[in-house]
Amino acid sequence: QLLTLKLDPGGTSASGKLESFLDDRFLRTEPQFSPDGKWVAFQSNQTGANEIYVVPYPGPGGLVQVSSGGGTQPRWNRNGRELFFRNGDKLMAADVETTGSSFRANAPVELFTKPSFDYDVSADGRQFLMLKAALAAEQDQRTTTELHLIVNWFDELRRRAPLP
Repeated sequence: QLLTLKLDPGGTSASGKLESFLDDRFLRTEPQFSPDGKWVAFQSNQTGANEIYVVPYPGPGGLVQVSSGGGTQPRWNRNGRELFFRNGDKLMAADVETTGSSFRANAPVELFTKPSFDYDVSADGRQFLMLKAALAAEQDQRTTTELHLIVNWFDELRRRAPLP
């Protein structure tokens, strides 16, 4: 089930309560808002296999299937005109068009093949950041298996190193 929490302009919860977005009849994961905040891409198994879908936010509106033959990990190009996703070991891209309340996706094309990766898209939409799964032999030689992610790091920097 996908849930939303409305925030006020200051970034705090306006209502404090989660609201259901889309029904929970099917597994829906990896939600990604479009750069303009008007569309949500996600993966769902409602056809029996994971595929990529897009719906308008906050709705109402129809569901548009973007992938065929499998799709996971949707990511928007920051320009809002392209949607990337994985299909097995392939990274796919679909050009999208939005006008008002309509959404249309062109047939996806394969960009490249790369086994076992997680990824994100750079701000200019021309590069990808990828995490590659470590081989078992490499993992045995490592002493650390942690990943530290710092959010709001400018606030943390100001707290630790205030300007004079």
